[in-house]
This record gives sequence, structure tokens and C-alpha cells, in this order.
Amino acid sequence: VGVKLWMPAMGHGSSPVNVAHAVDQGGANVPGVFKATNVYFVMPGDWDVHVQLKNGSKVVEETVEKVTI
Repeated sequence: VGVKLWMPAMGHGSSPVNVAHAVDQGGANVPGVFKATNVYFVMPGDWDVHVQLKNGSKVVEETVEKVTI
């Protein structure tokens, strides 16, 4: 799983988003659940949040959610 932030109006993204398996209170991975950290929208405006499913480094599925900050 990957997450990328992109600001179309300015032609740039933000710092890389870290994605890791979510863990339960015992520290075990929660199947199918991931946690994104280091999510920084560096300025107000319209952003695209790309959520990617990957097989290794290859993106096999992607959805884009539009947000306004």
C-alpha cells in the first residue's frame, strides 16, 4: 500500500508519506489495515490523495481522493 499527496494547481507533491501495517494492542499486524503517517499538506488549496495497492513496487490499483485544505 502506498499514499502520495499531489497539488495539481502548483504541480508538486509533499514529503513522502510513510505507510505501515496497523497493529493491535498486542503489537500484532491487523490484516488488511494500514496506517499512514508523515502526512503533510504544505499549503492550503486543492490536493489529490493517491491511495495505491502494490505488488512489490508495481502499482496494481489506485484511487484518487480530492481534498481541500
